[in-house]
Amino acid sequence: MNILVNEQVRLTEFRPSDKPVLVEHLREKEIYDRTLRISYPYTEADAEEWLGIVGKTTQQQGRPVHFAIRNAEDFLIGSCGFDGFQVRKSHRAEIGYWLARP
Repeated sequence: MNILVNEQVRLTEFRPSDKPVLVEHLREKEIYDRTLRISYPYTEADAEEWLGIVGKTTQQQGRPVHFAIRNAEDFLIGSCGFDGFQVRKSHRAEIGYWLARP
């Protein structure tokens, strides 16, 4: 899955190879201070758990509801997704996102 937002940004599914970058970005206290569900300090175990949740949710829903935000060079720069959403069953969800520091 690859959703082109514009020439500089696209949405994709998360990949196992995203784990080190997730840890690097989410160790920033500033992201923790502005989100509700990201732990601090963020660890490899947290990233492993998150990728497991994303995989399980994608399998249950039949399609992704959490997306990796990538730049034109395919580098992970953030995440967005829906919590509490059920594909074809619900029209309500909580939307969450974070963006890495430049």
